[in-house]
Amino acid sequence: MIFFKRQEPQPQLLLQQHPAVPEDNSAENNDASPNDFNLRTWAIDLATDLRDVLYASCLLARSILRVLDKLLSGIIHLTKYQLGLHSRD
Repeated sequence: MIFFKRQEPQPQLLLQQHPAVPEDNSAENNDASPNDFNLRTWAIDLATDLRDVLYASCLLARSILRVLDKLLSGIIHLTKYQLGLHSRD
């Protein structure tokens, strides 16, 4: 089973990826409140978590499809064998 380690966001990296986040409280950024940064951080964390869940779901679906493929191949092989349609190697 695969477990994903949650990575805590690094503020400098967030600022580089999201230039709309104010870097300081200078005169040009007076309209941005600390709550805006918290909301953006929360949204980024949520998107990261959703991406991880989606990735894990895709891995699970792929594994299930592989098992179903093997199961159906076995059923087809047995059915052909019982009907006498199998090839004699």
